[in-house]
Amino acid sequence: MLLLSRPLPEAIPLPAVAQNFFLNVFENATQQPNYETLKSVYRMLNGACRRLYSLLPRDLRQRFDTELCNILRSPKVADSSLLFLWAEGIVLITEHPEGVDGLPNLPTDEEPTSTERLRQHWATPSGQKLFGSTSYLYKTIELTCLNVVWILRGGIKENEAIEGLRIASRAMQFIGQDVKDNWPQVQKKYAMLYEKCASKIQNSNASLSVQLEALSFFGILSSSQSLPQGIVARYESCILGAPRVAEPQGFAELLAVSLPIYAVSNSFCGTG
Repeated sequence: MLLLSRPLPEAIPLPAVAQNFFLNVFENATQQPNYETLKSVYRMLNGACRRLYSLLPRDLRQRFDTELCNILRSPKVADSSLLFLWAEGIVLITEHPEGVDGLPNLPTDEEPTSTERLRQHWATPSGQKLFGSTSYLYKTIELTCLNVVWILRGGIKENEAIEGLRIASRAMQFIGQDVKDNWPQVQKKYAMLYEKCASKIQNSNASLSVQLEALSFFGILSSSQSLPQGIVARYESCILGAPRVAEPQGFAELLAVSLPIYAVSNSFCGTG
């Protein structure tokens, strides 16, 4: 498991036995969908098995898609901390192993964005369940924000908290900014959750690395013009201390996404 949780060197092909091992792990996750079983599937896909899904026979892909969609429909997903994020991460990798850079431009010139255009980007039932309509997108943002709040309450290992927050950030990159901007206005509970998420991040006692990942998530969720000044100030403070503690590759990804968002803020630029 540990070997398959990391990308293999380019010169080393994925062992043929990895497919059966991966499918057995996923089968266990479908029988017992919980924090640990879904995390194992996600880590394998995020490691050596990133492109394994596309190599599976069609019938196995269909079974995988169906079972994953069933997990997303389970009440456990909404009630268990991080379970939703692992499932969301699995969907993102199976649908778009190339990452957000390989996704065609998201529809942003319609108001509201049409379901037909959204569904064009997602081929699997699980992908369409999370991202295939505006109402599904609102629910996905809600569950993602709830998981971010759960992470910031503490009690989760730092490396797993960082992984979960990175999944949350990547998911937000697959959602058009028009949808994210409209989300807090759709229902009162969404507006309250948005404010709660901002408050948890601004007042977090988590490690610097976790705070930065949470700040990056919130920046992607929010438009640059509406970022609370307290959030911007916290981001600046964390960035100044980050080189001492941040893992280089992850920090580079975080900066590439979040810095352009925060840098346009007058208060951030004004402090020089």
